[in-house]
Amino acid sequence: GLVSVGLELVAFRPLRRRNAARISQLISSIGAAILIVNITQLIFRQIYNSTEAYLPRDLIPSDPIVIESLGLRVQPVRMLIVVIALVLMVLGFFTFFSVFSSSARQSAQSRMRTLASRVAINYLEEFEAHPYGEPPPKNWLEETDTPAVLFIKGRQQQMILHKKIEFENGSFIGKSTENNDVATITLTWRENVGDDQTKGAPTNHGQDNKELVVQVPVWR
Repeated sequence: GLVSVGLELVAFRPLRRRNAARISQLISSIGAAILIVNITQLIFRQIYNSTEAYLPRDLIPSDPIVIESLGLRVQPVRMLIVVIALVLMVLGFFTFFSVFSSSARQSAQSRMRTLASRVAINYLEEFEAHPYGEPPPKNWLEETDTPAVLFIKGRQQQMILHKKIEFENGSFIGKSTENNDVATITLTWRENVGDDQTKGAPTNHGQDNKELVVQVPVWR
């Protein structure tokens, strides 16, 4: 772990800060690998007086495994190496894709919620510019769908925001004569992870599981 952190700080992060070419990062990786191998060999030579390590003879049979039908003679230690390599490869792929998928989901969630907040802010700006008591724009009273295209890790994903605007007494849009009102903006959308935040509220979009509700008081 400490070796990985050290390599990140010394070998890789400076290259990324300078936006170095990928070939530079590859060369840096090869150089780091050679350095680690040589340091390890030096340590082994000091401790064991040798750069080679052997498995205990009693642990693995020395007699080769013969497969007569294929004409093969395989040393048990080589079979063990292949099995261990395959197991490590599978674990490595599983870990990589798990981390990659988790990172992509978090990035998608962040962008979806940022977009929903931006849409809500746009409506708040429209409220600020609207004369109190005047009829509303047509799009305020319609439960419209707002399609959006997001790019997550270079892959295109589509998001649909469902919008609903309600007024407590309607005086802000000329439906009553009161001097104050409360506007409620409700935005819902679908995410593939996380808990249902819509609290079972009746909507026309049963697939949505995320909700942003903004209430703003307005007055004459």
